[in-house]
Amino acid sequence: MATEDCAVTSQIWTNPAIVEWSQLLLNSFRHWTKRELLERVGNPDYQSHALFHSPFVVVSHGMEEDPLLNYGNQIALELWELTWEKLVKTPSRLTAEPINRAEREWMLEQA
Repeated sequence: MATEDCAVTSQIWTNPAIVEWSQLLLNSFRHWTKRELLERVGNPDYQSHALFHSPFVVVSHGMEEDPLLNYGNQIALELWELTWEKLVKTPSRLTAEPINRAEREWMLEQA
């Protein structure tokens, strides 16, 4: 990712909509797994920062017919070499290698 792209995305976690979405992600993970995705200390702003800078990939997508990614933390942006602006326009089906897309689709249908 280019230096200027990092500058644009480096503070995305401070956006109020992202702070709110981070809380929804953390709450949903806790609800479905009965455990925390990360230690829930501090206020929602702090937790949004922690989630965005966590050492593991965190992504989510919307509920469109062909769902678009609507969140990706820093490690996801680096992994897929995307800016935030490009990530949120990416269909989630494209996050799997072409050879694995049919299996990914089947697994999501089972969930």
